[in-house]
Amino acid sequence: MFLEAVPFLAYSTATDSPNKGVAQHIKDAFASPNSTYPSSGTLKKFPGEYDGTWGNEGLHRLTESLHLSVMNTNTAHKDAACSSTGEYATTGLPSILRPTLGQDRDEYSFRSTLEGAASPNWDFSVRAVDTTQNQSAGGSLSGFYGTDRVLAWDPTLPFPDDSNDTFYVRVT
Repeated sequence: MFLEAVPFLAYSTATDSPNKGVAQHIKDAFASPNSTYPSSGTLKKFPGEYDGTWGNEGLHRLTESLHLSVMNTNTAHKDAACSSTGEYATTGLPSILRPTLGQDRDEYSFRSTLEGAASPNWDFSVRAVDTTQNQSAGGSLSGFYGTDRVLAWDPTLPFPDDSNDTFYVRVT
């Protein structure tokens, strides 16, 4: 880990942004966490907000080759919250807000992070977003992992919380 550089993925809510719907979703989760779904009776907390320092709790990358079961569990929680089923029957997305034709089920924190929807330590948010924008945002995340060389979470490191790569999300 290089302490001189804080790795972050940037998304934009600008009108011409190819992933503006996802950016707005993340921005809303950071700025107004309790306005997100699934709803909660307590103050929701989301990791990964970029503030220019290492001060906030960051995100940790998962990969399908090493962490498929966790990623699938993240997906199962997201899908249940989007459908208002299972443990999210009364707290998930209201039917009027569920994805329709041309929309995807978006989640923050990302499926590909340790802090995703199944995390016992963090809250998550789901929202219907434009399919094209969601795919663009996913491509940006995948590209970020490669270009910034974000390594996969490794719980076998001597001090996993301090030794693993951490990254953040900046929404402009």
